[in-house]
Amino acid sequence: MSACWKRGRWKKSASAISSCPAARSRRSRFWIATIRLLPGIVGKAESLDDESFETGLLEYPHYTRPDVWQGREVPEVLRSGHHAKVAAWRRAQAEEITQKRRPDLWDRHVKKTK
Repeated sequence: MSACWKRGRWKKSASAISSCPAARSRRSRFWIATIRLLPGIVGKAESLDDESFETGLLEYPHYTRPDVWQGREVPEVLRSGHHAKVAAWRRAQAEEITQKRRPDLWDRHVKKTK
């Protein structure tokens, strides 16, 4: 038996999961995350190496065009085209973000890399 908030009240039924928008959203995110791991679904398997938690760190910030958007500028290193420097920047950003937002993951990462 499960419950779902629908039309201003709780609805309890065995099929509430299938009729609950929030549950469908959770279910679809689960399936999308699972299906992406199957061979041939993602164009390059290497693309999955940069996903959050693959390295034990959260993802680095992503930028796109234009170079300046709402007063925020794309870091010069990303515009340089130097792949090794971009990779180092991404790694440093992922470490900084993980350390600030998820100290538990950061501690696990530090222990694993020692």
